[in-house]
Amino acid sequence: VPLADVGEPLSDPLRLPDLTPTRASDGGWDGTVIHVDHFGNLITNIPGRAVASGVCQAEVAAAAMPVARTYADVAAGELLAYVGSSGLLEIGVRDGSAALRLGVGVGAAVKLRCNQRES
Repeated sequence: VPLADVGEPLSDPLRLPDLTPTRASDGGWDGTVIHVDHFGNLITNIPGRAVASGVCQAEVAAAAMPVARTYADVAAGELLAYVGSSGLLEIGVRDGSAALRLGVGVGAAVKLRCNQRES
């Protein structure tokens, strides 16, 4: 089907922002919050595989937190980063809302830095 049969041509298409995280010069990742779920967890665009090779720490809004496996790995009210069911790095608060605690939402900058595990 010719494009003209589908509809009018657009003269000003909306370009969506690039949501690809970038590698930092120190080998870490720089990303962004792409979604806030109904619990207040901050879902980032940093792939979970980025945390597979080291002991890692995440930073959002000048707050640093460990990357943990589960909420049970931190005390109640503590911040943590973890790989969520979507396979992306998420920021949460045990028994709380990371969005409220940090005062951030979609578009907030996220840093992930990992140290290699010792053999």
